Amino acid sequence: MHFKVKRPRMNGEITLKTATIMQQKIILMRYFCIGISVLFLIVGCGKETMEYRMSMDLTFINATDSLLSFNLNPSVSSNNLENLIILPQSQSKIFTYDIEGVDKNLDPNNCCQGVLDNLFEGGNPANFIVINENLCVAHLLEKSVDISNYDVEIISPRHFRYTYTFTKVDIENARPCK
Repeated sequence: MHFKVKRPRMNGEITLKTATIMQQKIILMRYFCIGISVLFLIVGCGKETMEYRMSMDLTFINATDSLLSFNLNPSVSSNNLENLIILPQSQSKIFTYDIEGVDKNLDPNNCCQGVLDNLFEGGNPANFIVINENLCVAHLLEKSVDISNYDVEIISPRHFRYTYTFTKVDIENARPCK
């Protein structure tokens, strides 16, 4: 007698395994998408860096009997110098500078020295105070480039006015201009 052995159908088993593998891949892909979304949410919700701004007014008083002039940057981001002329016994116009990237807690007595250096040509020793159009004093050597020598007025918590008064002492070391 001859027996015929029936083989189990492989097609059904393959289809079942393929379907199971596909479902596993779909589930893994969904977990992967959820994980990436959570990661972006966590990274995106980090602390923001705040950049603070302030305004600085700068004015000069000429308390001498001489005509004074010197170069001053009209804006913090500019390299175009303006020749500022202050008549005897008078006050200059007020220069207002808007400054970004300053500290949250400002101390008006020491927050603006770097800005002042930039306004006077970055502390360039060639920047002179010219007296009566014929005598010169190097600006770098004078008190007018040190913020601690300015009178400070607090206009608002982020707006300060600095006033410097030129006296005879500021120009007593004047020499003929070359």
